[in-house]
Amino acid sequence: MDVPFNAALDTDADGYANADDNCPDDPNPDQIDSDGDGIGDACDVVPDFCESALPICPGTYVGATTGATTDGSSTCSQLETGNRDVWYSYKPVASGSVTIDTCGSLFSSTISIHTGCPGTTANQIICNDFCCQGNSCVTFGVTAGVVY
Repeated sequence: MDVPFNAALDTDADGYANADDNCPDDPNPDQIDSDGDGIGDACDVVPDFCESALPICPGTYVGATTGATTDGSSTCSQLETGNRDVWYSYKPVASGSVTIDTCGSLFSSTISIHTGCPGTTANQIICNDFCCQGNSCVTFGVTAGVVY
């Protein structure tokens, strides 16, 4: 069987030919690549487990829970009822106070901060599941060099 090469092939039907698509197997019509890694946000790997948390620095991040599972626990109600979780880690260079929020998200969210893996109620520092119209925010003290 011969399969002809088609330079304009658009496997995911998002309006971008595979050769120009930063996520050729999943529709990504806006071609957003928030982390600048050359892979569209629709194809970015979800940081699904505490042990493989995505390290972050101060800034704004875009993400989703698509494809994630539930493997952590906290005192916040949403995490206790089987909702999917994703994991990020933060190692501050200076001690002080940090605020993290999901305000403006298009889905209800919960933020839970832990000092180790797996994330459990025993190593939880703080959590919040309602702060700004169904989204979450937390402010907590950090120590330079400690991973949260």
